[in-house]
Amino acid sequence: IEINAEMGLLIDSAKMIAEHHSKTEENIAALTYRVLLNEEGDLEWHGRVDGEDMVLTREPDTSAWLRLKAWFMKIAPESQL
Repeated sequence: IEINAEMGLLIDSAKMIAEHHSKTEENIAALTYRVLLNEEGDLEWHGRVDGEDMVLTREPDTSAWLRLKAWFMKIAPESQL
């Protein structure tokens, strides 16, 4: 006996698609950063925090400890990890 519990729904509504698309764009902008190089060749994180556009010069949502561990992992030989 095989039971398939999956179910789908197809809705053909341009209005619903437009609403969903705009909300998705807003959610993505609130949760992501665009990483760019500035004129000096350093990384910058461009994003939206609490509805305000921001440019950060350090990786967001990290601590000094996490950045130190990432740096160490970058320089340590793989055989010593």
